[in-house]
Amino acid sequence: MKKGILLNSDISAVVARLGHTDRVTIADCGLPIRGQAQRIDLALKFGVPSFLETLDTVLEEMKVQKIILAEEITSVSLEMDAAIRRRFGSVRRLPWNMSPMRISKS
Repeated sequence: MKKGILLNSDISAVVARLGHTDRVTIADCGLPIRGQAQRIDLALKFGVPSFLETLDTVLEEMKVQKIILAEEITSVSLEMDAAIRRRFGSVRRLPWNMSPMRISKS
């Protein structure tokens, strides 16, 4: 039986297979997902689990080399932007239509 905090078997499998330059996107509901991307939907109801709750749980098991945020987050939610910055420090921003939309093997 798994001992760590991350219990979702699909997410655990993705994290276990990650290598350098691989990407994972964590998003709230409504993010368009293109192509053949693997999708793991955790939603039980709107806002559950929360974005930050999901992020924090995944971060317990995953080493992050860099993050990319949609630049619109500063106009939509300064509080969320600040919460993410507290976790990571420096952030690279991209317009929403250029943000990574998939879990990919590079």
